[in-house]
Amino acid sequence: MKQFLVLAALAGLAVPAMASEAGDLAREQLYAGNAAQAIPATSEDCDDGNREACFAPGLLTPVSAYEGFAQDLYRYGATVPGTTAAGMLFGPGTQQELAPANPDPEPLTYLGLRTVLEDFLLDLDAARAAFEKGGESGDYVLTIDPLKVRVDFNGDGKADADETLALLLTMVGIFTEIPIPRSAAARP
Repeated sequence: MKQFLVLAALAGLAVPAMASEAGDLAREQLYAGNAAQAIPATSEDCDDGNREACFAPGLLTPVSAYEGFAQDLYRYGATVPGTTAAGMLFGPGTQQELAPANPDPEPLTYLGLRTVLEDFLLDLDAARAAFEKGGESGDYVLTIDPLKVRVDFNGDGKADADETLALLLTMVGIFTEIPIPRSAAARP
C-alpha cells in the first residue's frame, strides 16, 4: 500500500500540467533542488491572475513540503538502528541512507512534533489550493521526470546529485536500482 501511495504521488508530478515560463522555471528548479526558492516568484504570477502559472507552485510546494519534513526528521534525529527517516515514513527494508544519521539531534517535544506535522499539512493545503486555482481555466502541459527531482534531505542547504527522488524510490523498494534514462545509458 505504501508503495502505491508513493507511485501515485509521483504520477501526479508526471501528469500534464502547463507549458509556460512558470512551468519551465518549476522544472528547472525541481531538477536543481531549489523548489522552495521558486515558489514566491511562481506564486506571484498566480496571484496576478495567470491561472496557468498556478500549477507551478502546485508542483513545487509538495516537493518543498516533503523536503522540509525530511529536514525536520533529520534535525530531530528521527532514525532507529538500521532504519532511515525514509524507512520510518515508507516502511522498513531500506538498505541505503539518503543522509547519514544526525550526529547531534535536537530534542523533540510534543509542541515540536505538532509544529512539524502542522507545517507539512499547511504546505500540502497550499499546493492543493494552487492546483485548484490553476484548474479553473483549463489543461496545461509540462513534462517532468520525477526521477531527476532533487531534494535536500539533510538540510545542509544544497541538494546534492545523490539526493534525488530516484534514490528515495530505490531505498523504499519501488526500484531495485536507480533507473538510468535510455539516452544516458546509450552514451559511450
